[in-house]
Amino acid sequence: MTFSYHYFNMIELRLPALVAAIAVSASMAAGAATPVEEISPYVYPRNAAAKAPGIGQMLDADTYLTLSDDGKTIERRDVKSGKVTGTLVDFASTRETVIESAEGFELSPDGSKVLIWRDVRPIYRHSFTASYYVYELRSKLLRPLSAKFSQQRRPVFAPNSRVIAFVGPDNNIYEETRL
Repeated sequence: MTFSYHYFNMIELRLPALVAAIAVSASMAAGAATPVEEISPYVYPRNAAAKAPGIGQMLDADTYLTLSDDGKTIERRDVKSGKVTGTLVDFASTRETVIESAEGFELSPDGSKVLIWRDVRPIYRHSFTASYYVYELRSKLLRPLSAKFSQQRRPVFAPNSRVIAFVGPDNNIYEETRL
């Protein structure tokens, strides 16, 4: 029986893979961590940067925004001292719609509106539905994001702050233009 060069070449290629497979299965049988478990602390989402909830940067870069501890106001704070310098939104004095408190907020790209949410209902890990409201800083009007849906997901401002896109409860994407 004659063996060709290609036969030995295939054995050389398969032998390291076979040895690696035996080594991995032996380490798993011994109770050692799997390769996935070994690298999991270094991979997203475990290694994601910590986000400070309820903080927003103002356009002037001298102040930032925080949600008060009771959730009834959005406070303006000085960057250097961290002290409260004023109130941006007081939910007790809004026009058209009144809410008791909020769980989070996001400032629009042009700084003219604030997207506010409350009644958060978790779906899975980081996703949730909530009741969203849009607050116009100039007129002090607070309106629900959508008249059609009481709960929405993942709203996003357009770069010009005139439109907000969101996911409805039926998993379709909608846009709200009456801002």
